[in-house]
Amino acid sequence: TQMSKKHVLVVGCDKTTNQGLAGQLKDVGFATSVANTAQAALDKIREARPDAILLGFGTDGVGDEFLATVRSEGDYHTSAPIILVVNKGQEPE
Repeated sequence: TQMSKKHVLVVGCDKTTNQGLAGQLKDVGFATSVANTAQAALDKIREARPDAILLGFGTDGVGDEFLATVRSEGDYHTSAPIILVVNKGQEPE
């Protein structure tokens, strides 16, 4: 029998980074979906129940409140591991 692929939800960051991360995860055998905003991520968590979440912390409303929402009991609860990705960016010249 074929094992189902583990599903990783890529959230936050920017669209280019999200697509790049999702592509890299697909290349090594994961199923992926992408959410560019906190609300889109909450909807995908409720619908798809990902096995893990790769979270661009601090962008597009994704932060402490988002984490509290997905860890509280309710429609958007998940116990999936959440991996935080922090983009420090570059200093302006």
